[in-house]
Amino acid sequence: MTQVWKPHSYYIKTSINLLIYIVFILVLMIFIASMFFIMRVLLINVFQVEQSVSDLISLIVSLLLFIIPLIPKMKNGYTKLINTIRQKLYRSMKKRTLPGNLKSTTDQEIVINQAINSLQRSRNRILALESAPGKGKTTTAIILLDNIGSDSHLLKLFIQIQNHICYIDAGANKLFLMNYLFNKSYAANSLVIIDNVHKLSAKILTEVLEQLTSLSEYAETIKCKNLFILMYQSGHGNDSTGKLLRKYLEDHNATKEDLFFDLTQYPGFDGFSSNQNQRIDADRSILQKINKTEFELLRAQLMNVYLSVNDEKLINFLLTILNEEIGKYSEIEITQLHLIAIIVLLSMYLGFVSEESLRKVWKECQLGQKEKKSLNTLLKYFYRCNFILPFPLMQKTFLFNENLAREYRKKLFHINAFRDFYYKSAGYLYNSRFFNKSAPELEWLFGIACESIDFQKIDLKDREQLFYTCLEGFNKNYVLAALEEELDLSPEKKPMYQIELGILYIKTGYWAKARKVLKPYILSHETSSQIWELQLQIIEADHGVEDDENLFTLDTIIRESSNTYIQFQAKYWRIHIQMELGNFSLEPWKDLQVNIEMNPDWLEQTTYAHFIHRITADSCRTFFLKGDGNPDFFNATLQFFQKYRKSSIRQDDLALELLECAHYIHYELVYQLGIWQMYNFPHDTVISQEDSLSREELVSKALHLYDKAINTFSKAGNKTWRTARIRRDELSLSSATPNFIQILSHLDKFEAYANENGVKVFIGYVECLRGKVLATYAISEGIGYNDDRYERHLRNALTAFQKSVKIYIDYGNSFGAFRSKFLYTLVKTIQKVGNNEDPEQLIGFLNKQIKEMLIKFHINSDNAREQQVIEFLTSVTKLKVGDLGNIIKYYPIVLQ
Repeated sequence: MTQVWKPHSYYIKTSINLLIYIVFILVLMIFIASMFFIMRVLLINVFQVEQSVSDLISLIVSLLLFIIPLIPKMKNGYTKLINTIRQKLYRSMKKRTLPGNLKSTTDQEIVINQAINSLQRSRNRILALESAPGKGKTTTAIILLDNIGSDSHLLKLFIQIQNHICYIDAGANKLFLMNYLFNKSYAANSLVIIDNVHKLSAKILTEVLEQLTSLSEYAETIKCKNLFILMYQSGHGNDSTGKLLRKYLEDHNATKEDLFFDLTQYPGFDGFSSNQNQRIDADRSILQKINKTEFELLRAQLMNVYLSVNDEKLINFLLTILNEEIGKYSEIEITQLHLIAIIVLLSMYLGFVSEESLRKVWKECQLGQKEKKSLNTLLKYFYRCNFILPFPLMQKTFLFNENLAREYRKKLFHINAFRDFYYKSAGYLYNSRFFNKSAPELEWLFGIACESIDFQKIDLKDREQLFYTCLEGFNKNYVLAALEEELDLSPEKKPMYQIELGILYIKTGYWAKARKVLKPYILSHETSSQIWELQLQIIEADHGVEDDENLFTLDTIIRESSNTYIQFQAKYWRIHIQMELGNFSLEPWKDLQVNIEMNPDWLEQTTYAHFIHRITADSCRTFFLKGDGNPDFFNATLQFFQKYRKSSIRQDDLALELLECAHYIHYELVYQLGIWQMYNFPHDTVISQEDSLSREELVSKALHLYDKAINTFSKAGNKTWRTARIRRDELSLSSATPNFIQILSHLDKFEAYANENGVKVFIGYVECLRGKVLATYAISEGIGYNDDRYERHLRNALTAFQKSVKIYIDYGNSFGAFRSKFLYTLVKTIQKVGNNEDPEQLIGFLNKQIKEMLIKFHINSDNAREQQVIEFLTSVTKLKVGDLGNIIKYYPIVLQ
């Protein structure tokens, strides 16, 4: 089984420490015995004292009285001596345990120097190291520990931190990682390297970061030093990890020194080579074949194998199988393929192979004594040829890069001997729950590597539980990439994984792909509770795209399903879609809240927290869309949320409360102060408890709440951060210095996300907001009538509003269409004012447009905010650009 480390020094082996103490005790005993013998000889032979019991006792007492004053000095000298011996032993031992002389790149040296400087200056820090696959993250850690352990100038540092130097692979030992971090004693004088943090889910990574901060603060109080180095792989799917780390560390670090490092130079495998790194008798044909290898990491490894020993059998064999050359394999070559299959399988999700796990799989999957002997022979052979490399950060472990393993799997999967043993090994790992004690998240990943025939026999509930365990612990993009790779390699498995693949697409925001995967599955199966559940998940990914069809499906579920919880979910989605279509009513949300209260057994459902969260958010959204300003329903909804959310507050639960408070200030209080108090226009809304704050103070407070909510949503891996950022940008238009360029950039990115997933209601929302931003930009301070940008921004604003109107009309949302058309009319009026048109004609134009819109889009008293704005505009006798611009700026575009 993969090794779960104990919390002590991993730098010097326990056996070496024990040996040092045994030697010291023996030396001390010899010293005492020698002193006793010398004193006895002196007493008898020199001082002619006869030996007696009293004489011996007196001698021992004298000896102790002589030694006791020397103990403090001996202790200090002994400690220094022991640590010097430890370092020298390590320096001698590393020649046998490290793979040759490691050569650092310039990038690696920068990281290593920064880490050593941080430790020497007692600066408690968290550093992040990023690199593409194969660029040398793990090698950097090895070189760092090598430098500390073998450089005599760093003896003092080595002495301080030697007992708490720790390397942890986050993907392979998550349980140990969490247990380790929650023990404060390990904060003292420690260097902890946490690798592969990109594999962790956002929730768990956030917990890790918060605990690291706590340990650093604790180290400050006890006057100790520590350093945590987080290493993660850049690339597709890992951007969220990088953003989360950067945001967190920037927020929690007082210094302005470098916190993030990116390894860009490829170190190559030559750093791991033995001293014999050149061959005089190099075969040009072999070198040409190696150089033709496209995958950089594989090319480097093959070159390292070729240059390491004068044995060309292995390199010729590897080149034959990797280049898909047809040939008949010998018995020993088939055995080599078996071993390569195990190494590749274990390394794909670990990045290393422990000798214990490798032997266990080999024993279970091979038969006979002959195979046992062949394993020892092959391991030594692979090690001598540098096919596998010693991994000094873990005892009895070999290093084999994950991406290198994936390349081998892709190249060799067509070979029966490799593929069959790969399946057999995966089946054993999965069925034995091999990693359950150290990393249960891995079980499902090894399950998908099983042969399809074997995996079909597995209980569906068992599969589902393992799947959600995997999602809880690992980054969802990482899990999705692993499944997609497996299905590309074994297309026959695709029908088995339609559900998991569809759910992963939903959870990672690829809604169009989710629909494409899940719909065929539903059509090919008879109606059941599971099918209804999947249908509801499709609607979650589908709403805003095909709502007529979705509403029909929801009505069918409500009518035909006998499961009350499924009916409840269907009712929720029906109300949600109706809200997006512009039908705002608070009563249905009150009814759903009552349903929750009347069915406490629903709270045991795995998705209940998700729906509590959604009902709260949608209830508040409907309240803001209605715009009646009465806070009673809003307060009651937050109380409902606080009552029924899980007892242990989740990150996204906390973020939702922050977000709704920001919305209340944004959509109600800032709107009221921005328009009505400026004109002393009578209205029925209430400023509530915030009435002592000025508009500027309210804007600042709401922006701060938005920032905290966005950051927390992002940490929790909740995609709500995207819409929260756009809403925050809208509020920033009311601040003293809005960043228009950044806001427009955010809108572009959000629109691309909406287009990718085909969510029309989001696209209409973005176009409406873009028009508002451009119009506000045009009339903001610094852009006058004679500035070309003024007319250009107004024209672009009109174009954006027109697009939004069309999208909402096509979608069937009359309220959204009215809102965009109303703002379009205000901008059109501003253009006419700028052209010095007659004031009476302008008022007539505006009133006529408003009346037509009210009739066309069915706006009535249910839309309280819109009625207030219209009443104001139809009562004025003179129009100013500033008045119209003020309405555009403060009129909120609430996301439907």
